[in-house]
Amino acid sequence: MYLTRRLKRQIVVLVVAFLAARFSGSAQVNRVEILTSGISCGVCAVVSEIQFRRMPGVGKVDISLSNESITISYGPDAEFSPEAIHQILQPLNVHVLRLRIWARGRIEELKKGEYRLVTGRHKFAVKLRAGTGSIQTGTPVLIEGIILNERVSPMELRAVKVSVLEKQLSK
Repeated sequence: MYLTRRLKRQIVVLVVAFLAARFSGSAQVNRVEILTSGISCGVCAVVSEIQFRRMPGVGKVDISLSNESITISYGPDAEFSPEAIHQILQPLNVHVLRLRIWARGRIEELKKGEYRLVTGRHKFAVKLRAGTGSIQTGTPVLIEGIILNERVSPMELRAVKVSVLEKQLSK
């Protein structure tokens, strides 16, 4: 059977996506909302959307010109890269004001009151709001948070909302 190069590539992508979903953990950055300045024109929106869709693992891209925001949804085991986001937007003179992420992962307590979120390939130093309580090490969570500093390793993340997936928060 004769297969075109494009069809072969699509089959390989589907097989890789299936294997990644089946054998990878569910820990990952699922979605990022980018608050911008300068994405208020249609041309910038179209060009950036095309570029974001070309990023490996990107499932969906929504751009709101009125809110000047971009929402990117990632497929299973996708790579979240703030650097790649900046590289796409910088030539268009669009500036990133804030990155808000939704991520699944496990909490690690480094020392009393200091936490790290491990989401597969990524690690985030997590700052919890006062009164949140403590989270037991190894707890699977879904965190909504604002990236405070993406230029350090691990990235700094202020948790806005923490949902425990299997275990309970302890006060």
